[in-house]
Amino acid sequence: MIAVDWGTTSLRVFRLDERGRMREQRRSARGILAVDGRFAEVLSEEIVDWDDTLIVMAGMIGSRQGWFEMPYVDCPAGLDEIASALQRLPADEFAEREIWIVPGLRSRDDSGAYDVMRGEETQICGVLAELASQPQTVCLPGTHSKLATVANGRVERFATAMTGELFELLCSHSVLGRLMKPGEHDADAFAQGVAHAARAGDLLHHLFAVRTLGLFDALQPI
Repeated sequence: MIAVDWGTTSLRVFRLDERGRMREQRRSARGILAVDGRFAEVLSEEIVDWDDTLIVMAGMIGSRQGWFEMPYVDCPAGLDEIASALQRLPADEFAEREIWIVPGLRSRDDSGAYDVMRGEETQICGVLAELASQPQTVCLPGTHSKLATVANGRVERFATAMTGELFELLCSHSVLGRLMKPGEHDADAFAQGVAHAARAGDLLHHLFAVRTLGLFDALQPI
């Protein structure tokens, strides 16, 4: 079987044996926004020398901008709910292979606001058997980081934070980026930032403190 994690900016393919163990893997920068809708062509090129006929795809490939839009499964949901909602890609799209797409998950907070994930639910499914039955928090860092509450083998709810995207915007398009210098990761500075963020107050105000701490040499550029 071939497992595909096809996101916005990258494409990863894994060749698995009958026990689910990885035999080979490949990665490219041809995410869904970089292929101009040529999904079948790009996938064929990535797996040209793999003869497996069964393919399962997860991630943004099942989004509105992807190959085939998949409906979301509402939380709480676990392996059974996700597996039962898989859909097969129409055969005329990729006639020589059998392709299935994993649905994303949808959560709703107390205010009624929706939250969604595509791809991360598959990663969480990989660790469900290792987690205890009592509620636990699973952290999935990334461009849009997820904090998911998992209990009894199901994702109960989750919340998304635009961490990576906000960091990139601040680095590239704000006054804070001008204070930064290339260098190694500074664990102490990171811990200081986490502690500062835990204080009461507005996030935008806390962000400006990065500038003022640097202005008065309380925080060194990195």
